[in-house]
Amino acid sequence: MRRSLGIQIPKIDVILEEAVAVKGDLTMLLRVKIRFNQGHLSASLVKENGSGDLCSLVHTDGFIILEPKTDVYEVGELVPFVPTRDLL
Repeated sequence: MRRSLGIQIPKIDVILEEAVAVKGDLTMLLRVKIRFNQGHLSASLVKENGSGDLCSLVHTDGFIILEPKTDVYEVGELVPFVPTRDLL
């Protein structure tokens, strides 16, 4: 919606709080909860029951975007974040 209104979408990177493996060739959008940790944004995964679990969206602040790669995304790695609500 912001893009259609001509509002610039900020690029936000967050720090992973847990390792994540991406299997296959598809980009993953994973639900996360954000917290402020020593001046940085950290993301922890929100447990879900599949893509149709809309109730888990209540507990999320947005999504992290994980591109396919052979290595695991490690704890402390910076990854792109798309907020679904205002964080401040």
